[in-house]
Amino acid sequence: AVVYSSGNTLKQTAKGLSGQLLISQGTSAPKWASPVGGMIWYFDGTQAVTTSKGPQITMPFSLSLSGVTLRAKGAPTGAALIYNIKKDGTTIFSTRPQINGGSFVGGSGAVLSTTTLGVNSVLTIDIDQVGSTFAGSGVTIMLKGTRNY
Repeated sequence: AVVYSSGNTLKQTAKGLSGQLLISQGTSAPKWASPVGGMIWYFDGTQAVTTSKGPQITMPFSLSLSGVTLRAKGAPTGAALIYNIKKDGTTIFSTRPQINGGSFVGGSGAVLSTTTLGVNSVLTIDIDQVGSTFAGSGVTIMLKGTRNY
């Protein structure tokens, strides 16, 4: 807990959790918050099955993972669009994220097998499957988590 001044009175915040940051709120009482972080990739154009799509990302900070979201400008049809994010060459999923055929969003069914990305971990993305009638296009991938300090 932290003691702070409010007018002529000293007050105390609730106790924060490990890893939280104290956030100033101007004239309101300060509060504890978890530092949310993430990584975002955007792949323009029609998608195609490939390994190491886009840049290799070296993590600048440690991240405890909580999920992934996918969004397409052009929905895949005929089959799902399936991605795989790898940490140092090994998948971070036991169930890979996908956008089902005919849908513009996905990722909620993904299951993480790795929940921590350390500093200097190298991330790559594979496209494992595309739609069979239309592959899908303009995909944004957001890997979500809490930044570790």
